[in-house]
This record gives sequence, C-alpha cells and structure tokens, in this order.
Amino acid sequence: MLIISHINEKDFFGNPIIYRTNDQWGEIMVIDRKGCRVLAFDPIYEQSCIDLKKPHIPVHEYTQIMLLVLAFIKPQHITILGLGGGCLLHCLNYLLPQCTLFSVELREKVYEVALNFFLIPTKNNINVFISDAQLAIRRCEDKSTQIIFADMYQRYGMKPYQMQKKFIQQCYRVLDDTGWLVVNYHQLPEFNSSFIQCLLRNFIEIYICPAFSGNYILFASKSPIGPRNKQKIRVFELEKQLNIKLDHLFKRITPIYSNKEVKP
Repeated sequence: MLIISHINEKDFFGNPIIYRTNDQWGEIMVIDRKGCRVLAFDPIYEQSCIDLKKPHIPVHEYTQIMLLVLAFIKPQHITILGLGGGCLLHCLNYLLPQCTLFSVELREKVYEVALNFFLIPTKNNINVFISDAQLAIRRCEDKSTQIIFADMYQRYGMKPYQMQKKFIQQCYRVLDDTGWLVVNYHQLPEFNSSFIQCLLRNFIEIYICPAFSGNYILFASKSPIGPRNKQKIRVFELEKQLNIKLDHLFKRITPIYSNKEVKP
C-alpha cells in the first residue's frame, strides 16, 4: 500500500516530505529541497537528487564523475546496476539518445517513485528490470555491454556485492573487449586485498577519482586507453552539452594500475 505523507511533514533539515512509502527493505521518501527533488531512505541522507527544471544535469558530484567514462568510450549499450531516482539514466539518455540503456533496480517501489516523481524517460531503448543485480547480471550474455555503472546502496550503506570477487568476474564476462566498469564506493579496499587483486587480474587500466562526499569512483577498462588529448576534447564536448564544468573533475582521475599487454 502506498502511504502519502501529511502536508506538514518535514525532513531532518525542515524540507517538505511530499511522498513516502515502504517495502520489505524499509522506507522510501521523496523530499523537495530548493528546486531539487530528493530520493531518500531515511530523513538525512540523499540517495538521488535531480534539478526539477533540468533533470538531465547531474546534481551530485559523484554522478558527474561517473559520467566522465564517456571521455574514454562512445557506447552503444550501457548497463546500470542501481536505478534509484534515475539521475544517471536521465543524463545518459540526454547525452546518448540512441544508446540502449539497461537498468537493474532491486526495489519495485523505488522504480515506481522514479517514474512518478523523478521524470525518468520511458523510451524503447530504455529497459528497467526489477531484480537483485547479482541474479540479473548472471542472465546477461557474454560481452553484451560496453559500460557497467554500479551504484548499489541501501539505507545502511553500500551493498556488499559491489566488493566481492564474483561481482568483478561477472562484470568482466558481460563487458565487451572495449568495456568499462564504473563503481561508486564509499571507501576503497586495501590495495593488497583479494578484491583489488581480482581487479588487477582482469582489467588492463584502473583509475580512481575521489568525490567531495568522501566516496571514490573506480574506473576499470578491459583495453588500453587512447591519447589523453583526445579524452580532454571529449570532456569539453560533455561540458558544452550539459553546460557544467567537468574538467576539474577529470583532472582528479588518477591511474592506479596499467598493463598495456592484452591478456589472453
């Protein structure tokens, strides 16, 4: 059953909660904050945020950083693990209107909220699948996508699956030979951890970029990247398309591993 909030109900910061519901994983709230609409699973922390006048422009810095993978590749198919309010979906559809977007969302009510309150586009090339990502990715065909974005968070933090070796192995299988994995982590594991070692065994180029929120965005490529000047040109193109500054974020992207030899 959908639960509508009282008109005078406020969040922790005094902003109006315009809608709320719950499911087996907990509460889902929609909050209006100074021209933006926020998806939250508790009264304090934001899960997604859109500018209601420009929903295709990412509000959160970490989402802007994740988009910078488009400086390295021009994809025809993208997989998004964790829809949330659809902020990433909005922007990708705006930048790449012909690209096939396949999104996996665990919570059906989160998808309903995204449709009803976050203006997410509905087109033939956009497919949203309600499932646990761990199960959904097993059903994906080998080398069937060019980018996997993983941003799977619940009320109490990041979904542990994003830190498991089987997650890396499945993503590697599903990505084509030019593919990129882009993951939002609340903190990075130790370099000598089995998780990082699994990344090193499977991917040729690995980069990280810190976000102001304290999170880290990890980029991993299955093939060597091209010249840096070509990537910067693409960053400037993205800036022009979105009318936001991205170059300062692109400069933060730091290589942590590179193996130019293509693996067998």
